[in-house]
Amino acid sequence: LQTIRAEKLPGFYRVSLGKNDFSRLLYQEDHSGQCGGSGFLSVNLKGSVSSALRWGFTMVGTISPSLKFEEAYGFFDVDMDLSGTLSFDGRGELGILGRLGSQRLFDKHISDFAWAHPGIVEFKPNMNVDMNLRGASNIDGKFDLQLRAGSSGVVRTHAPPSVDTFTGDVINASPNGAFSGTVSGQRTDKTDSLGTLFGVSMFLRTWMEVSVFGLGTSSKVGNAEFSVVIPHDIDVKRGTSGGIEVIDGDQQVISEAYSSGISSTWEDDKSAHVVGVHGTPHIVYSGAGGEPPDRGPPKFPGDSLFNGNYMSCSKATVITCLNSTSLFGLFPSDYFVDLDNGQRIEGRGLLWERTGNSRPYNVRTPSGQPFVIHSPPYPNGGNGAGLLVANPNAGRYNLADSEDCENTDFTENGDPAATYIPEHSVELGWMPELLEYFMTGVGRTHDGRTVRSSEPIVPEGIINGGFFMMPWGQWDAGGPHTNMAITPLDEMWRAMGSVNNPGPLVNAEALFNQFKQRMWRGQSPMADTTWRANDLDNTTPVAGPTRAQEAISIIRMGISVFSHVNNNHVNGNIAGVINDFDDILDRFDSALARNGAAITNSRNMMLESFYQVVMPRLETGESWVLERIQRMRRNWQTARHKNTQPIGTYRYLKI
Repeated sequence: LQTIRAEKLPGFYRVSLGKNDFSRLLYQEDHSGQCGGSGFLSVNLKGSVSSALRWGFTMVGTISPSLKFEEAYGFFDVDMDLSGTLSFDGRGELGILGRLGSQRLFDKHISDFAWAHPGIVEFKPNMNVDMNLRGASNIDGKFDLQLRAGSSGVVRTHAPPSVDTFTGDVINASPNGAFSGTVSGQRTDKTDSLGTLFGVSMFLRTWMEVSVFGLGTSSKVGNAEFSVVIPHDIDVKRGTSGGIEVIDGDQQVISEAYSSGISSTWEDDKSAHVVGVHGTPHIVYSGAGGEPPDRGPPKFPGDSLFNGNYMSCSKATVITCLNSTSLFGLFPSDYFVDLDNGQRIEGRGLLWERTGNSRPYNVRTPSGQPFVIHSPPYPNGGNGAGLLVANPNAGRYNLADSEDCENTDFTENGDPAATYIPEHSVELGWMPELLEYFMTGVGRTHDGRTVRSSEPIVPEGIINGGFFMMPWGQWDAGGPHTNMAITPLDEMWRAMGSVNNPGPLVNAEALFNQFKQRMWRGQSPMADTTWRANDLDNTTPVAGPTRAQEAISIIRMGISVFSHVNNNHVNGNIAGVINDFDDILDRFDSALARNGAAITNSRNMMLESFYQVVMPRLETGESWVLERIQRMRRNWQTARHKNTQPIGTYRYLKI
């Protein structure tokens, strides 16, 4: 059998099954009359499919008085190919949760011929394509996808399994310029971690039916099925960058021989054989997606393969937000630097350095002689992995659903593909400000307003090089700090988070971390000049919707800072740092009084600085958000009244 199989026989020893120029309506639904222009979907597949076959069987035994084969061998070699175009035209809310039951692409199997020894054995090859649809999303798309599916050469199936090797591979090909059209959308099934908006699965299948009959009867006494299956998937989804991706690709060849009543050696093979390599997904489109033009529902003749009410009216208020990776390009390069030390934040958490560097901070003094303090190093590296080793509760804090503009919730289980850096829940930059407040009794809010302490100042000599920077045990030997080698300053640094105390640290998504850092300093998340440079107030028919999507995404990120700060874990970290400061400074004030150095209330001054300077700065973020929302609302209301046609009522309602 192996010798026959290996011979390079002339082409006429091969036969083919196939269907050329087919066109099949997969799904069609139209509620546009009740949905104001949405609520329709048509999906169609057209093309050609073929399967070239080579096969051979040998069976030796007796047929009377009963059928008994002493030897039985068989092979079935298949080379399958499908070339076609998938056409999608729909707008509305798609609701196929999970996969539908599969349906055959062709009502009758492609089976043009059969061979038989009358009354003894029959061989009949068949071919078909099993189809599945899936997706749960608000989607608006009109596109064509050219596709190619099948095997790369011959897939080999045989019985018994010991006779040869099961081999084969997928063609793993995609036509040039495979995707044309536009599509946008937002998933509605939050349990779908893949972010699928719409998907099609097809299973190319060719099989040989072998039937053995009782002598002179039509009763089957044995049967076998040799089959080759090639799964192929098409996915329209939200990519990790927040844009649209259209992915097309073969999966992996499945070769199987099933038998009953012919030979026990055939029946020993009870499993399918997955052969070859898994196909490489082809990203045939990656980008913002775009909005199709206003249009009515298409009409294809005939009945659709799938039936059911899976398409309904669009949610008029839905607009998809972009995630942080997609927003990076809206900011100037100097935006992504640590406001405390000028280091680029994009690289800070990615490097496999086990610790983040100590950072220098300048502190101004009443005497005009500034000095420098240094924060301690902290766990770092591996895009958050370094901190997670030191603090398993550090998480990866990011938006819970980057696509849903109405959802500002944060999760500690963020997308691992995003960029994360270690974040101090209480920003390190507050420390030099706090020391300046101790020495001067004066702080300034974001708007330049002066905050004056109700407490006496802490003398400069106690802070700069004095007791504050000396180990406790050196100057308060008679107090509770006799054996403490740490300084009050270093004890406060450690409370904020360090290698020796990683508990107050969390991993935060990089752009969000920059928003929080700016708002902690009283700065808006995006400067007005940057807003104008990106033309985010544009309301024109062509550019307006895209600019609105970007603007709303920026505003939503600003709102999320408050969601993050109010997260139970993060808020607990902030409270823990403030409570530690309270304890350290209370002990510091008592030690100064005990040693006759000064009468101070640095503990209360710290609380003044936090509640009267830092908190009002954070609250400016809320004012910025409200101002931007109100301005966008005014701009788009004006545009809606001025423009009676350009992009249609449907698109304006979404904005």
